[in-house]
Amino acid sequence: MSVIGKLAKETAVYGLSSIVGRFLNWCLVPLYVYQFPTQEYGIVSYLYSYMAVLLVMIVMNVVQARDDRRQQRRNVSAPGVEPQP
Repeated sequence: MSVIGKLAKETAVYGLSSIVGRFLNWCLVPLYVYQFPTQEYGIVSYLYSYMAVLLVMIVMNVVQARDDRRQQRRNVSAPGVEPQP
């Protein structure tokens, strides 16, 4: 499979999962409004907001940890080989 085809497939998988998740959330809003009183629905909204912020922080830490790990691999040198700056 070509690189462009593989990229298109992976993009479709990630994009589709995002679209499905948002669609399900949109479909559940009437149920939430019917099921929860106004004050409790406000709490649900706060929880969604906190989850979004937390998800961004988790993703940033994962990316940073991956980059730190790659940097550590670059700094490892074999005997008799000068480490790269």
